[in-house]
This record gives sequence, structure tokens and C-alpha cells, in this order.
Amino acid sequence: MKKKIFPIILITSILSFTAFGASFIIQQKPVATHKYQQVKAENCTHSNVEHHERVSPTLSKSGHIEYYYCPSCAKSFYDAGCTQEIPNSNYGENNKLDGRYLAPITGTFSLLKKNIRQYLDAKTESAIILALRNKSNYNDQCERVLTWQDTGNGPFTVELSEDREFTNPDSYTTNSNIFVFDGIFVPGQTYYYRVKDVNSNYLLDDCSFRVDDTYSVRTMRVDGVANMRDIGGWTAKDGIKIPYGKVYRGGNLASITPEGIETFLGKLGIKTEIDLREDNSHDLDDARLNYQQCAIWNYTRIIPDYEVFNDAHTASLGFDSNSPAGIKKFFELMANANNYPFYAHCTAGADRTGTFAFLINGLLGVSYEDLTKDFELTTFSIYGNRYRSDVVEETMTFNPKGTFNDGDPTALVAIWDRLYMVMMQKYGTQNGKLYSAIENYLKTVCGISDETIAAVRYNMLDQVVDFSN
Repeated sequence: MKKKIFPIILITSILSFTAFGASFIIQQKPVATHKYQQVKAENCTHSNVEHHERVSPTLSKSGHIEYYYCPSCAKSFYDAGCTQEIPNSNYGENNKLDGRYLAPITGTFSLLKKNIRQYLDAKTESAIILALRNKSNYNDQCERVLTWQDTGNGPFTVELSEDREFTNPDSYTTNSNIFVFDGIFVPGQTYYYRVKDVNSNYLLDDCSFRVDDTYSVRTMRVDGVANMRDIGGWTAKDGIKIPYGKVYRGGNLASITPEGIETFLGKLGIKTEIDLREDNSHDLDDARLNYQQCAIWNYTRIIPDYEVFNDAHTASLGFDSNSPAGIKKFFELMANANNYPFYAHCTAGADRTGTFAFLINGLLGVSYEDLTKDFELTTFSIYGNRYRSDVVEETMTFNPKGTFNDGDPTALVAIWDRLYMVMMQKYGTQNGKLYSAIENYLKTVCGISDETIAAVRYNMLDQVVDFSN
């Protein structure tokens, strides 16, 4: 199992098992290894091999891998040459030892809480504002509860794996017959789980669930860290999805717990911390983590000659001359593939971190609309409202001073929309693309080379993409 993935989801379909009492209990069965094995010399020439395309499992029906079946000897193979036999393929579909078959999926579950899904679905200004104001739940992943009959033979072991063979499962021990999956699942991934008692009898076996990928947003739950999410999943240039597990964004690490550290450094395998603050707090002192201070300011403060309004509330939003050096530093760090995965943060993971994400994902071709969604998701955290612009009654209205209200005079000044506007006005090119404007800004203001920009794009997308048009 990849170390960058971990649990937090709950299987609502499992709840129906409790209604049937002991009838759902599955006795212990060995699990197929699915290892290749060389075919011994035999008389069969495999001259009439049938090719079977892969069939994905559904909520109620098994699927199967791609395989080749020889009716003459009643054996199945991974390859057309019939040299790699699939183990136990003569047992049939109903036997779990058959290496061809994929377990049915017991449910598909969203990582996101309902109010965040409503926000991501909102199309009109009034719907967006209404969804943003419905922020009673924070933006960490949903909790889901797994239950089974209490046989009295605890403690119980819960195993979770990304493959049906449980090659490298995460294992948890509990004295209760209720277990909360709580961690860092990935949209689109199928997970397999099983539960056994102290005598190694399986109470649940060969069960699975799929994480819904209707929404690309991957929220995170790391104990003691707020407002954390993966900046992957968004659509970059040419429809390419940014891979998960490259860069995470969030709040400071001052309150991270020992359990959170194990998730952060162990399960996610984060190697490099990018601290965007100026005070060099260095909250998490751990030899496994490469701490790098890359101090920048937020929004239009990264833009030279930005107009400072004669207003006490907005005067601080002028250009900060130290920001280009911080931006150059984190781009050069991200040009080195050995530094991944990264965790970028300021205090709240909102303003400076939002500016960081704007530059990184914007450079990859993520649309301004999606960049804005990523920014506004902080509204659902403990750190308060972050809107794209001023809110006047039920309409988001651009305010040239960038002030921010929504009935809270102490709310932070957020001029997200003005950052985009000024970036395009001052650094936009003939193609009118945001990624070209950001590239021009990085070169002319921050002194970042073409080679560094190309390396960051390649490291983030895992492929070469043409950004010349």
C-alpha cells in the first residue's frame, strides 16, 4: 500500500449488516496471492485461447481482470502466450480463491461533507454565497463507521488495503465492534477491508468500497492540523489531472499530535515543509522533515508597483519587496523531484498559502474558476471567511479597494479577484492565458529560469506538456 494514502471513510452499507445479526459473518478463508507461476510442460498447445477483457466490479456483482482462457485444459492465464497461469482459475466465480475475479464494491462514499458538495455544485452568485455561509462543518474528511457483531472474542483487528490480496495493509486494533475509518483517502481509489477476532477468525472478509471522485477535491484529516488538503486533483492544461500526493496545503503545525506526525511523515511521507511566514516558527522539529522558510506576502503584495489605496484598512496591501525571493526559493525547491511530497503553509493555510497555490496550480493551467474554489474552501475551516470579493447583500461585487465585509467588520481583507486581474493586466501575453501571465511574472519579477519552470511543471504533472500556446 502506498504510504501516502490512509483511512477516514465509513461504510454506510455495512450498517445494514447489523440488522441481520450474525447472518453476515463470513468464516475465515485464505486469500489469493495472484502471483505469476510458470506453466509446466504438458500436452495442451493452447491453440483455442479465449481473450476476456477486464470487467469492473459493481456494487452488487463481481468483475474480473483481463485474462486468457484455454477451454482445452480449463486454465486461465495473464498473457496471450499462456506462460503465466492465474492461480486457482478452475474454482469458478463464486470461489474467492479464483485469481481472475474482483470483489464487488460494497459502496461508494464521498470524502466531502454535504455543505462543501453544495458549494462545489453552486453555479450562481447567490447559490455560491449561500453555500459559503453554510459552514457549520469543517473541511476535513467525513467519518464513516464500520460495525460488526460483537462475538466477545476481542480485541479485533481491522485491516485496510488498496489491493484485494492485502499485500501491505494498514492494521488497527480495537476492543469495540465499532471502528471509525479516519484518515486520508484518495478520490477514485477502491479500498478493501476485513475484520478478524483474537483467534484470527474473519468476521468480515473480502469487503470493499470505492471513494467517490465526482469532486476532485481531496480534503485531509491529520490530527492537530487544520485546513489541510491536497492541491492535486484539479484539471490542468489539456485536461490533465494533477496527481494527488505531490503537494499539500494547510495551516501551521504548532498543534500537530504524535498521531498526526505519524500520518504526516509516515503515511503521507511528506519530505519538505515550505513555511511561507516571516517569523521562522519551525513548529515541527523532526529529522525526517526538511524545513524551508520561503517567506512571502499575500495577494497583490507580490505584484511590484501595485497601487496602495489611501485607506488605513487597505494600505498594507502594497508590494512587499521580499516576496519575489521567497517565491523563487520555493520554485527552485519544487524543481528537484527528490524534495517531494511538500507541505506548504502559513498560519491559517489561507492567504499566503492561497497565493502559493494560485502560482503553482495557475502555472499548470488550472482555471481561475477552480483556483477560486480552492481558495474559498478555507471558509469551511476554523480560520474563517475567505471570499473571492466583497459581498453586498446576495451579490459578490468587485470593490476596487478590496475591502471585505459580510456583516463582520473584523473579517480579513481578501482581494482574491484583484490578484487575478492585476496579474493578467501587467503580465498577460497575447494568448490571454493565466498560465502564460504567471510564467511571465515568475521570469521577470522573481528571476526564475525557464529550466526551473519546466522542471516544476514536469514534477507536478508527471509528463511533458506544451505551454507555448
